[in-house]
Amino acid sequence: MKKKAYTLIEMVVVIAVIGLILPVLFNIIFVIVNQQIKVMRLSEVKRQGDFAFNTIENVIRNYGYKIYSDSGLTDEKCIVSSPSYSNDGSNFYVKDKFISTFQFYTTPDRIASLGADLKTTYLTNNNVDVSDFVISCQWISSYSAPLITVSFKVTYQNTSGRTDETASMTYQTSIRPRGN
Repeated sequence: MKKKAYTLIEMVVVIAVIGLILPVLFNIIFVIVNQQIKVMRLSEVKRQGDFAFNTIENVIRNYGYKIYSDSGLTDEKCIVSSPSYSNDGSNFYVKDKFISTFQFYTTPDRIASLGADLKTTYLTNNNVDVSDFVISCQWISSYSAPLITVSFKVTYQNTSGRTDETASMTYQTSIRPRGN
């Protein structure tokens, strides 16, 4: 009776094949995981940016009435005689038809809003950085509402420093308030 067993050559061939296949499999898994991380980061940037963008757009469109450069409502901007006004949003106040003011501005890396109740609400969280936040206003004629343009860039906070891992989106819109 003869025993069946693997020969030494068969074992060496199997180990060599496994040795060739494993690095390829690990490389494929590594690439898939990196792509999933990029998709997750871009998804977070889009989610945060869309929320801030839609909030700013809806609030200005539905409640905006006049635009001021100070909270005391003394220096009105965006009037027919002043065709264009632009700033970083830090001193850009919007009055609603109930004479309450609200403001959108950036902290060092986030978009925030300040309502009439003087309560700050952040529109983005700490996972993303906001840059290039600009609000501009143009009123071409006294017979139409002013055109307020808002733009900003949202970038995922990249702690590794690798530029290929950065996800960012730029948002820009023009809004005509209905409050006028």
